[in-house]
Amino acid sequence: MAVTNWGAANTVPLSTILADIELGRLVLPEFQRDWKWDDGRIIKLIASLLSSYPAGSLMFWDAERDTVQTRAINNAPPPAAAGPQTLILDGQQRLTALWTALKKSATPERKFYLRIDSLLKLHEHPPKNDAAWGEAFNEIVERRKPKKGKKHATGPFPDRADEISEQILPIEELGPGGGVIQWLYDWAEFHKVSQRYRDGIINQLKDFSNYQFPVIYLNASNTLAAVCNIFETVNSQGVVLGPYDLLAARWYKDVKLRDLWEDNVRDDLKKALGEDPYPILQIHSLVSTGDQCLESAKISPSATRPDVMELDAKLTETNWAPVIKALSDTVKLLRNDCGWSSPSSMPYPPLLNTMTAWTFLTRKLPPKERAEALMLAQRLYFASVFTQNYDQGSTSAMGRDVKALARATRERTPLAGAVEDFVPELFAAMIRTETMSAKAVLGSALLLVSGAHAKDFYTGGGLFDKARVAEDGVDKHHIFPKAFLKNQGEPKDRANVVANVTYLRDDSNQAIGSSAPSVYLQASEKLGHNVGELLRRHGIGPDALSAMRRDDFTAFIEARSRYLSAAADLLVKGGISIEDAVLRVTA
Repeated sequence: MAVTNWGAANTVPLSTILADIELGRLVLPEFQRDWKWDDGRIIKLIASLLSSYPAGSLMFWDAERDTVQTRAINNAPPPAAAGPQTLILDGQQRLTALWTALKKSATPERKFYLRIDSLLKLHEHPPKNDAAWGEAFNEIVERRKPKKGKKHATGPFPDRADEISEQILPIEELGPGGGVIQWLYDWAEFHKVSQRYRDGIINQLKDFSNYQFPVIYLNASNTLAAVCNIFETVNSQGVVLGPYDLLAARWYKDVKLRDLWEDNVRDDLKKALGEDPYPILQIHSLVSTGDQCLESAKISPSATRPDVMELDAKLTETNWAPVIKALSDTVKLLRNDCGWSSPSSMPYPPLLNTMTAWTFLTRKLPPKERAEALMLAQRLYFASVFTQNYDQGSTSAMGRDVKALARATRERTPLAGAVEDFVPELFAAMIRTETMSAKAVLGSALLLVSGAHAKDFYTGGGLFDKARVAEDGVDKHHIFPKAFLKNQGEPKDRANVVANVTYLRDDSNQAIGSSAPSVYLQASEKLGHNVGELLRRHGIGPDALSAMRRDDFTAFIEARSRYLSAAADLLVKGGISIEDAVLRVTA
């Protein structure tokens, strides 16, 4: 017999959803996967809601209590002990992202902001169409990390006065109970903004928390087996059409885009791109919009989605082979000179697009000038990695950086942007405090290890450079073993800080086990290895080695972070290889 009473569909404001999460009434079934969104996806979701774009439907289940085990979404209050309870079947990632951004107490380690000065410019000079308007929001929503210095005396984040002065509106002010209207009145008064533009921005932002989500409600009469079947279908069968799919469909009469990808891109280059053809289209957009940037300051290369969608089919086909050649040359440069050991180890994949576009655009320069231009790009790569410059707005960063490279090359002026922004002390602080879950920070430290041609410091074997890091039996491991630190009373996250991680063979890691560094260093030396020389290429100089021999974890972290940041500083300044930089600072 057909099921006719499965549930109902409705629309629900975001404010109601967040209130139910706070009260522990809207929770997750335990079989839901963990939350995995990065900041970039959170920013895109916030931008979609600010633009009033559809952000997908949600699916909830009004299940009987104790039907399945439940848990709260990340950083939310625990499930309510009594009363009605609704389970999230589809929408966990989006709802957790919004909770993370909108609740003041949810994520004390980070905050999301809206650049009101940029929004004001949009109101003063409205984009030509809705697509351009929505794309602009991706670039004016940003995440900020806590300040560890004395910039903001009131705490790790700007206080209200600083926010208004810097024109950065906390996204949490847009949520239920937020003070967005009063904040905007105070901002407009401080910056002498006209009533017209102030009211236009208020009208756009004040109803953010009333954004209406379409919600499908499954009622309690549905069996667990039926709901699990629905859940698996929703989470595994959805098809998302991106620009590559849309252009392939649009161009099918003129250019076989899928054939260009499948038949004309080597497997190793596909792997470098994460098996995703979209970055290739972004590179084509950069080179087509920036074709004359070396001759004119008026040219602004761009890789935004609207520009990708406006690519010319025939020009893309004409440029395909030289772009792939530039990609191949760039991958070779990154592997040989920039410490890139494998696709998964690149801190910011969009940097590959920036570097490839620049390699393509400089192909007609005289050899000497081109060598200088590529050296500039190498400095920019290091600076972008070490400053986390691609943490948000990576699409705009690509065009901005290609333009900066063109200006420095064309006018013979110092390279602006990330190179100017790099501060060794801030990089050292990140290495000391960020954990392995901060993949970009981890990758930026490990590229120094692979680029220095480090070997296994326990056995003296192996060579952790280029593709060899990706070989079986080599992985990221702790220098002070987690088990040892646990026995010493160190918190788990403290053991996982980036400064305590390097490449090591799995069998060496097993042999070390929970041994104190002083113990396993002696064991390695009894095998005849010069551990001091081996460790230098891991960014471990005399002070850090001395701390290892004393089993002094705090002193080790401080010392290694200094060595790695000093090597990074040399690379950003240019004219030195990773190997020479690491060996110089650890001498």
